[in-house]
Amino acid sequence: MGGDIFHKMWHGENFTMTDSNTGMSNKHRLVAKCGRCGKAAIIQDISSSEKFCGYCGTVVEQKITGLNNDNYDFVNDNRHVGSPQSLAFHDFGLSTIIGKTNKDAKGNSLHSTVNNTIRRIRIQDRRSQTNKNTDTNLRIAFDTLERIQDKIQVSNAIKEQAAYIYRKANEQKMTQGRSIQAMATASMYAACRSTHTLRTLRDMSEATNIKRRTIAQSYRAIVKQLNLKIMVVDQTHCILKIANNLELPANLKQISLEMIRQAESIGILAGRDPVGMSAAAIYYACITRHEPFTQVQIAKAAGITVVTLRNRFHELQKKLKIQD
Repeated sequence: MGGDIFHKMWHGENFTMTDSNTGMSNKHRLVAKCGRCGKAAIIQDISSSEKFCGYCGTVVEQKITGLNNDNYDFVNDNRHVGSPQSLAFHDFGLSTIIGKTNKDAKGNSLHSTVNNTIRRIRIQDRRSQTNKNTDTNLRIAFDTLERIQDKIQVSNAIKEQAAYIYRKANEQKMTQGRSIQAMATASMYAACRSTHTLRTLRDMSEATNIKRRTIAQSYRAIVKQLNLKIMVVDQTHCILKIANNLELPANLKQISLEMIRQAESIGILAGRDPVGMSAAAIYYACITRHEPFTQVQIAKAAGITVVTLRNRFHELQKKLKIQD
């Protein structure tokens, strides 16, 4: 067989070699000449992205880009599979499982008696991944984070941050006596706040069907015990979000931002809901420009009640001496 291969190599023919360990075929083709021995026996190995001399064994080129991407056999080769390591998995994404294919390394079917043993081992392996209460806790929490991410549409980086916060809370045994879903939701809300991603408690509540009060209580406990440094919500983001929901023109956005800057300069924003104050500033801009937006429409776009909008507007009207 070796003579046939080198005969094809010498005459520049394409040929196929089969790996005895994996049973896979690697296609090779011959190009150019070897710079060391001068023989026209250069082999380009697609599977390993290398060029080597089939006569003297000299590696001419290695790590060739653009070969594996187009010609890699993903169907028959399972070496390049698996998700990357992540905090949002209870096992960091490092655990392995026993496959359902009842075949040995050579591809031969297993005996029936061995199949029964493998099936019991497979069941025990699956159960061993969640044999601790901590693993079960993290699995439930991270499944909740996955659903929240899909509903509120945030990036994977925020989900990773939320998973990190929840792991810290779990290490401090803060989850004992509290709802796992509520703590996971509070961790996601804390991650959004720390990354300046505008998501309100109402958004979290609608995504998980958990009361806002429960999420707020869990959030305050996390911030206090973990000593998190949460920045104040930027009013600009709130105004832009509400204005985009209402499809307001740019001049109304500018008036609202100017009003918020005046309110911040005299210190009346402290202790107030930033969404409510932003909605009040937008309502003022609509009044000054005679835009046909009612309090109900603005309150709905901001996710607050009409009473809250009216109270915040009266505060701004009184402090800034605005004429209605």
